[in-house]
Amino acid sequence: HGMALVGVGDLYGFVDWANTLVIGASFEDASGFDALGWACVCRNSKYFFIDVFGRVVMEVPYSHADPFSENLAHVSQCGRSGYINRYGNIVIDLEYDDGSACAESLVGVSRGLKWGFLDSEGHMAIDWTFENVTPFSSGFASVCVDGKWGVIRKNGQVVLPYEFDEALEIYGLLVRSIRDGVVQWSL
Repeated sequence: HGMALVGVGDLYGFVDWANTLVIGASFEDASGFDALGWACVCRNSKYFFIDVFGRVVMEVPYSHADPFSENLAHVSQCGRSGYINRYGNIVIDLEYDDGSACAESLVGVSRGLKWGFLDSEGHMAIDWTFENVTPFSSGFASVCVDGKWGVIRKNGQVVLPYEFDEALEIYGLLVRSIRDGVVQWSL
């Protein structure tokens, strides 16, 4: 959309390709614009979505909101997390402790100390077996079990064992890992 998020002091705004401030720095928190031209912003502790002209396109009645990803936005209220669609309708009830961005039609959510994955309609896709998760990328996600990270497929099958020190970064079919302090790349 030709605009970039910028920080001006403690506030955020947006500049165009000529580095001209086109949406003033009046937000306490903000995301970049998504593919449909919406950005999640916060002013006076209230979250809402704006378009590339700075117009409010949707107010959010929750204490926190994240940007839309695959037409779902993670929201939270009173320590409970769920997901809304672009109409502001709740798609996945606010009954989880935390959640990640939707990626490849799956969201990572936590209950207590365990994470699992739901599909974009809120049905359990991969059970509560992980200490932490990252969003899926190219059909794979990094997951943590017993303090070690591995990689799973969208069906839950382990493809890299839980033996890495940090979350694995997935770039297509290339995986960056750290084991015993040594960075490794693998396919």
